[in-house]
Amino acid sequence: MRFHSILSRASASNPDRPVVPGFFRDLNLDQIVEAVTAPWREYDLAPFFHQPLRDLDDIAYRQEVMKELENQTLVHVVGSFSDRMRTMRDHLRRAEKVHYKYEKERWFLGAVDIYCQAVEDLGRDLGRHHLSSRGMQGFREYLDEYANSEAFQKLEAEARTLKSDLSAIRYCLLLKSNGITVRHYAGESDYSATVEETFEKFRRGTVKSHCAKLHPWAGMTHIEAQALDRVAQLNPETFRRLDDFFAQHVGYLDETISTFDREVHFYIAYLDYAGRFQHAGSSPAIHACWSSPSRSGVARPSTWRSRGS
Repeated sequence: MRFHSILSRASASNPDRPVVPGFFRDLNLDQIVEAVTAPWREYDLAPFFHQPLRDLDDIAYRQEVMKELENQTLVHVVGSFSDRMRTMRDHLRRAEKVHYKYEKERWFLGAVDIYCQAVEDLGRDLGRHHLSSRGMQGFREYLDEYANSEAFQKLEAEARTLKSDLSAIRYCLLLKSNGITVRHYAGESDYSATVEETFEKFRRGTVKSHCAKLHPWAGMTHIEAQALDRVAQLNPETFRRLDDFFAQHVGYLDETISTFDREVHFYIAYLDYAGRFQHAGSSPAIHACWSSPSRSGVARPSTWRSRGS
């Protein structure tokens, strides 16, 4: 069976905006769904809970995955992957917000690098687990095939090499009068440590810092951008490859893997919610497969958390 979705055996789910069943409000289930999904807003999980399962095998498929994800070690593996995917999306948002060409392209390169590492590490970690559910087995097989594909291997190699080559660039800034000259690094000494050592003797106890704190989302200034343009002129081949990488890999993100990252939180959110009740000695009032009684019993609590990171 070719993997399509961690929520359905036959095809990817499409619960963009299903109609909320009327009895949800009658039974206050809408309030429970809100409580389950509230900590995970970025994944827009409510539509999954509003869409009933009408096929018995799909219900069993989902229950198998739910049972498997009661394993806290496995949940941590998935959680680590999702943390990286979240960081990747942060990089992409940063790339969209900044204005200067090379700054945008460098954030994009960072996003691709994080994505490649996330895919490789998830494949390795899942390979260490004995997976019994059809959903997780199917996803692991899909992930292994994808990670070993020529396209992904090429993407990962290009991102790694380009990142390394950019990090290896060294240059000098010469400040004179009201101008700045950028030129190749020629083995000059870094005088930062010498200056700090010279003025260290004037330090008296705790000193107040007058350094301005930059917002983590603050972009480059126009002066920094102009200096970077000069660095690019000094290293045309490396920055040409950066241009090409940005142009050629805009659609690098695999849709099935991205969908898995969202859909798997259907289970994680429910297990997180159920865990609060089990700590209190009771069970939650709704099961994630509400079309059919659960075969898996009450879910054990998940200790992995992700709150607004």
